[in-house]
This record gives sequence, C-alpha cells and structure tokens, in this order.
Amino acid sequence: MAIDSLHDYALKAVSDKATPSRITSAKQAQPSVTSVENQAGLSNDDVVITAAAKTLTQATAMARKSDGIDHNLVAEIKKQLAEGTFKFDDEATAEMLLSTERDLVDLLG
Repeated sequence: MAIDSLHDYALKAVSDKATPSRITSAKQAQPSVTSVENQAGLSNDDVVITAAAKTLTQATAMARKSDGIDHNLVAEIKKQLAEGTFKFDDEATAEMLLSTERDLVDLLG
C-alpha cells in the first residue's frame, strides 16, 4: 500500500514539472542533437562501442568464467609443502590481514 502511494506521489511530482514551456524547450533542443549526430555520420540507431568498453567486456567475461584460484600457485605451494621447502612469512601475512582490516574499517566506518 505504501509503495503505491509513493509511486503515485512520484508520478504527480513529475507531471507537475512537465509544463508546456519545458516540453516545447525540449522539442526545440532535439533537432540540434540530431544535426550533431548527422554531422558525425551516425543515424539515430547507431551504437558505437569504444575499444576500452570492449576490453572491459572481455575482462568481465573472463572474470566470470574464472573460479578465482591461481591453480599454478596452489600447485607450487603443495610441491613446496611436500618437499619441506615452503617458507611461511608470518610478518607479511599479519601485515596483509591488518591492511585488509583497515580497508574494511575505512569502507564500512
């Protein structure tokens, strides 16, 4: 019920601000946008995706496919543990934990 009343209020607020002069102004502004698009050689239906956007899309797809585990690193650590050559750096581990904690405190307050 409350959501409906908020929705109605929001619609009323939008329609109150859509005065005829604003609508006319918006219609007058539209041809200039179209002319800029036509000067650029684009129609209203053209979409241009930048190289950066393509790279981001590819990186996102790769991240979604990944399980987040560096399997080569895991294999190397297992090998070192089996051979008894693994060296655990407790100072570096403690510092990383504290750094993560500080970041969380800064982020969450």
